[in-house]
Formats: sequence, C-alpha cells, structure tokens
Amino acid sequence: MAILKRIKDIPMYRQFQNGETTNLLSNGSQFKNRATWLAHRYWFAIILTIFGLIFISIMFYAVDLIMDEFSYTSPYEKVESSDLNNFTLPNNDFFDECALAVSCNPNDTYRSSNGTCNNLINPNLGSSKTPFLRFDDVYYSDGASKLRLSTNGKPLPSARELQVRLFMNRQSNIRSKYNQLLMQWGQFVANDVSGLAIDINMEDCCGLKNDSWIPRACEAVIEIPADDPVFSINKQTCMTFTRALTSANYSCSMKSSSFINEATHYLDGSNVYGSDHKTASNLRSFNGGTLRINIGKNGQAFCPHTTSKSSGQNNFQYVSGDARVNLNLGLALFHNMFLRFHNYVAFQFRGLNSNWTDEKLYQETRRFVIATIQHITYTQFLPTILGNKYTNEKIMSNDEAYDSRVNPSTTQEFSSGAFRVLHNIVPARHNFINLNHTTVQSVDITDWMERPVPTIESNSNFDNLLRGMLETETRISQPSYNLPLSNLMFHRNGPLGVDLLSYDIQRGRDTGLPPYNKIRAKCGLSPAKSFDDLADVMSLDDVRDLKNVYSSVDDVDFLVGALLETPDTDAVVGNTTRCIIGDFFHRIRVGDRFFYDNLDQSGSFTDSQLEVLKSIDLGHVICATSAVDHLQWNIFTYVDNGWFSPMKWTCNERYTIDFHPWIEDHEFNE
Repeated sequence: MAILKRIKDIPMYRQFQNGETTNLLSNGSQFKNRATWLAHRYWFAIILTIFGLIFISIMFYAVDLIMDEFSYTSPYEKVESSDLNNFTLPNNDFFDECALAVSCNPNDTYRSSNGTCNNLINPNLGSSKTPFLRFDDVYYSDGASKLRLSTNGKPLPSARELQVRLFMNRQSNIRSKYNQLLMQWGQFVANDVSGLAIDINMEDCCGLKNDSWIPRACEAVIEIPADDPVFSINKQTCMTFTRALTSANYSCSMKSSSFINEATHYLDGSNVYGSDHKTASNLRSFNGGTLRINIGKNGQAFCPHTTSKSSGQNNFQYVSGDARVNLNLGLALFHNMFLRFHNYVAFQFRGLNSNWTDEKLYQETRRFVIATIQHITYTQFLPTILGNKYTNEKIMSNDEAYDSRVNPSTTQEFSSGAFRVLHNIVPARHNFINLNHTTVQSVDITDWMERPVPTIESNSNFDNLLRGMLETETRISQPSYNLPLSNLMFHRNGPLGVDLLSYDIQRGRDTGLPPYNKIRAKCGLSPAKSFDDLADVMSLDDVRDLKNVYSSVDDVDFLVGALLETPDTDAVVGNTTRCIIGDFFHRIRVGDRFFYDNLDQSGSFTDSQLEVLKSIDLGHVICATSAVDHLQWNIFTYVDNGWFSPMKWTCNERYTIDFHPWIEDHEFNE
C-alpha cells in the first residue's frame, strides 16, 4: 500500500529548463513509442531490404525478358561463311544395291510426298525408307550387330544402373526461362525428320531372357539392379526392350546393321502430311485443298479418327502423317493445330483464287505450311536451343545456296543420340489453363499416353492445354529426365512403366552409336585419354561418378556424356550435342532444293511471298487455330501473365497474315 501511495504522490507534470511543462503520463507514452520504434527498426529494415531485393529481381527479370523479346539477331543478317564440318558417310551400298529407280521432272514446283526427286543427281537421297547417315563408324562388338562391350571385354553397365547412379536423384527445381512450347516443338520436329521402326513382333522379351536361343529383337533387354529404388519394390529385375528393325527387314542386307528412316529426312511436314503417297492421299478431303477432319462434340475440328476395339470398348486414336501423333497429349495437340492451320490457309487461298483446283490449293497450302515450319524452326527454335550466335554463323549463313553435293540425310547420332538429350527439358506435368488464366486441371506427362483423344476433345481442353503450355515453364536443362519419364512411361494399367532414359541409352547401343569420346573428338574437342580429361566440359563430381560406373573413358555412352556436358553460353545443350544437331540442320537447309528461302529454284517463293513468310512465327499459327490470345514476341519464352502481361500482344495487334502475295499474277499486277 505504501508503494502504491508513493506512486500516486508522484507529480504528474515535469518542469523543463525553458519553463515549459509536460504531462508525465503523456511523456511516458512518448518514451514507450520511441522504444517501440527502436525495437522494431531492425525488422523494418529487413522488410524494406526484402522488398528491395524482390524489386531488383523483378527488374533484372524484366530486362532479361526484354532482351529475349527484342534483341534477337535475325538469321537473315549477313554473317560469315559457315565452317561447320559436314561429317557425312553416304551409305552408298544401299543406293547402289537396294534403292528403286526414280524418274524426276526437274521443273516440278512441289515436293513429292516421300522426298524423292529433291536431289536430281541422286533422286532417292533424303527420301523416306532410306538409311540413316553415320557421323562416325558403327560400333558393335562383332562389327555387325551385337551390342558394344566395355574395352575390357565385359558387358557395359546396365542402362538402368546408369540412370540410378548418375541421373535419377538430380532433380533441379530451378525455374526455366522458357515455356513448354519449346520442348514440344522439339519433339514435333524430331518426328518430322526421323522415324526408327521397332520390331513389334516381340512384346515380352523379358520372358525369353533365360532361353537357350533368343531372337535378335530380344537381345537387349535392360537389367534392373537389385537395389533399384523404384522397381525393386515389385522385385522386378528386367525391363523389356525391343531392338530396332534394320535394312534387312526392308529386303536390303548390308555388312553392318543399317537402320531405315521411315520418315523423309527433310524438314518437310511429313509428320503432318505423310511420308508416302498413300498416306498423304488418305489424309486429304479432295475438296478445296483441305485435309480430312473429325468434328468433335464441342463443334471443333480435329484430326480424323481410327477405331480399334479392345476389351469391349471403342478406343479412338488420331490419324495423321505420323503414327506417333497419339504418343502423348502434346504431340496430339500440335498435330491437330497444324491440321487446322493447313485448312485455314487453304480457305484463305480459295477466297483469293476461286479458279484454283483442289490439287493447286492443296499443294500451295502444303508448301506454305512447310515453309512456316522451317521458318519457326530456324529462326525461333534453333537459336533458343543452340544459341543465337552459333545458329547464325554455323547454320544460317546467307552465302550458302542450295548445294546438290550435300547429303541431307538424318544421322544416326542425331536421331538416336543428340536430339534425345532434349528429353531433359520435358516437364513432369501439363497444366490446363482457362481464359481467366486459372489452372483448371493438371496431369502427369505420362498420363493419357497413346490415348489422347478423350482429353484433347473434351470441352475447351484444346485451348486450355495450348494456353497451359504457353503460360507454364518447361523443365530447366539439367543432367536427368523428370521422374515420371524415368519410371512411368507406358504404365497403362500397372503402377510402373518403363524408364525413357534407360531406353534412350539402350537405343544408342542398339543402333551402334560411337561412344561419347569418339563423337566429342569429331566435334572438335580433344579426345579424352583419361576420365579427368572430361573436366573441360563437365563437373568434377560428374567425372568422379563416371569413374565409378565405367571401366574406361572410352566406354562412356554418347547420351550419358552429352547429358553431363555443361550447356554452352546462351544454349540449352552442351558442345557435342550442339555440334551434332547443328550439323544436321545445316545440311537439311543447304541440301534441300525446296527449302523455303532458296532462290532460283522451280519451287522458290516470290520476294513478296518470302517477306510474308519471314514475318510468321508460332504465334500466328496459334492465333489462326485456337481461342488463345495475348502472346509474347518470343513465343518460346516464359512470360508471367500477371506481372508482365503488358508485354504480350493480342492476335489482332500482331498476329495477322497477309495472303495477298498469293493472288494469281500478283507479282505482275504490282
């Protein structure tokens, strides 16, 4: 009580030297506020610093984005002559002994369906059902067909063991600067220029692995390690794998196994139109130059269907120029998009030239669409994958006209090796995003494989999936495949499937690819004499891991080494991969008589037509075939629709196409 009384007796005012008085209770509050400010000043500083860093990060991102959007150097600007070496082995045995005789008209304006007569000196060069080229010698243990062995004579490490010990646990979540359209365009192009037929007569090769005689198709099943973190749960010890068909299956036996490309080797839209006359004719409506369509329940146009009955149910699949149209949702989406684009262009041409026949409309439209595919690939896709400078100097040199001496054939190293490296940017999931830019559905990349029709044709899913690929980052380039691809490919009704990375490694061995050390030397790197010499293009940790799984540096599989290479500046892939990809795209440009910007050829475009074609990008195709709007300038760059939506254009603002140069006698009328 005494203490309380003393507190009450304290004067409530304080006298200051200047004679002013202040209420002590009020003054105490001020002291308290000051103490509070001093106590929280530290936290205010932290918060301000965080917001500052966020702001700076956004500004850096915006600047980087603007550089991607606007600082692109056109491949049509003058550059130095390409010095890319053309390592091409012609496979003359096939053309001398097995190729069919072909008669050509040098004045034909349009490509043939199967690629014949593009090269008038060797009319079969680059056509479908001709062999892949070899960048280097074939590598088999018996020189003919048996899989390569280690330099010590023992079997190479299991492809699945390499996956588990080198790659599977390396899953980076760093965000990519590119969207999912980039990886999907790569797969779309791959199916245009490469089609390796697999022996489908043998389905359960694992059931035969202990037999006294094993057919060639089943010689390469993949052994699963006993401690496999995924497959060992089901006590699975074998992953089925079927070898590819060789030229012998096409009635053309050669000393070493040679493999036949079912597609044309040219970038000519064969995955859309077919690689032979029968397929191409089956896809046509023969009305107004259009392709056949199926009208979905939502009233939209889709690829025609084929129906197969299984387990009492109708399983619809799409019919297109390439059977892999049904492999996954992304491929199905792109095939339907280019079907619609063809019919859109044919409709525009018909409106401008009412006198054109169905054949004229079809061929002119096909020529327009192929040119669009080539232009997008060379001016948008390749600069992103290989880098602007490399693409300009090594692939798009302006002083290189068509050269009939250049072999345009797809190399085995490209098809079975280098281009498969891009599987490392395939994302684990696809998002379906609606008009309000809200994700309404998300599916694993391995869902709906080989049965895309129900999903693609449901409600607004075509537009939503396309918008999702536009507005979702793809996987950043890294030395691994995503986990669904690594364990659940083609899982169908079971909990597990197969491992795509193991398949890709094994396919390289199946087709006799040279080991990594041989190919890197071909591409200008010093041959590695020891594992330590690989440190010029990969990390020391990766070099150490390779030592632990391979007996010799000369044993390293091409795909393994290519995946571990550090990507070059402004590229998605490393030196050796870029070399192989660059070599191929250089040759199918210079060695294609009908390439869209070639001049003075029977199928050349006029100057005004070329001007239009060079203004087209994938955004124009999207706008012409879907309800997707608001697109970024660099269509493969990821642009956040919230923060950076002002950096996008509507279809009407930028993505219209001028078809007037295709009016009959337009050049004369000008």
